[in-house]
Amino acid sequence: MSNITLNNTSNEFHDDNGAASQDTISLNMEITKSDEVQKEIIDNTVGHNVNINLEDNRSLKGKKTVVSTENEFLAPYIYNSQGRNVYRRDFWVQYVGPHPEPLGAPLDYTPESRNRFVLLVFTLVFMMLLCTAGFNIGILLLPDASNAFRQLGFIIVIPALIIMVGMSYAMACSSCTRVPPCNFICLIITVLCMSVITAFFTTRYKTTTVLYAVLATTVVVVVCMCLACSSFDFTRYLLYVVVIAAAFGAIAMVVMLGMLITGTYIKPLHLVILIIGTLLQVVILTIDLQAILGGRSVELGEDDYALGAYMLYTSIIDIFIKMLQMIGMFE
Repeated sequence: MSNITLNNTSNEFHDDNGAASQDTISLNMEITKSDEVQKEIIDNTVGHNVNINLEDNRSLKGKKTVVSTENEFLAPYIYNSQGRNVYRRDFWVQYVGPHPEPLGAPLDYTPESRNRFVLLVFTLVFMMLLCTAGFNIGILLLPDASNAFRQLGFIIVIPALIIMVGMSYAMACSSCTRVPPCNFICLIITVLCMSVITAFFTTRYKTTTVLYAVLATTVVVVVCMCLACSSFDFTRYLLYVVVIAAAFGAIAMVVMLGMLITGTYIKPLHLVILIIGTLLQVVILTIDLQAILGGRSVELGEDDYALGAYMLYTSIIDIFIKMLQMIGMFE
């Protein structure tokens, strides 16, 4: 049992021996998933000092993790005598390291709110894919439009790629893209750009090849859904996957530019790049699904429905384009 006194007027912590630490204190606690921290909250009747007792009754099984907390970490647990919050701050906790037992059963999220969030994300993704499919079907059915994409493809697709780079940055870093109507406008721009990029590829292959690619993509998405619903936590390795994908993308770009500049085409090398890229994208899609479903090491907040739809949509389209190129190589 440790007793910590928080003086909320000077932002200092005092331990039982009277030692003070300005602004920040670290509580080193060895934790496992199966253990719980019991917190006893004492009402603030004076308006200055709040005593918070932390008791660790864990069995300390499995690998141990050190937790460091700042003074504001305890603020959400502090209330005054009238029941109002002294401080209120939301924070995100990421669980790291192996655990003696799984993080939870698959699809184990709060039914009332998480189900609505997942349904909204999947509905947005379905509508975005439907729009892209309709755009490509229209292009394929119009000979003049198909010829225009074949002849002027690079002039059309390069601006779309540039916009998608900016859109990826905006969706990941801008707070504006998380609130309506800005988030829906970003999704509409994403659909337009990705539809143009997809049409750039579909107009260069036979209709039967496109249908085979659609079927193969559907199978891959179903497999990713099954993997996302398993007990294995793919999100735990998100950082490693991002680093590997970034390094592979840079290498693949250099190789493709080299072949384009020199005018040489090495089909086996292109096939290897497509296969590795598809496998990486499958892992990324699985991580995206688990982050949306929740209950894992990394999960999306329920306000990030536009970001979740963007992640799923772009991953599925990328898998489709790679599948289309691989199948087209065997024609």
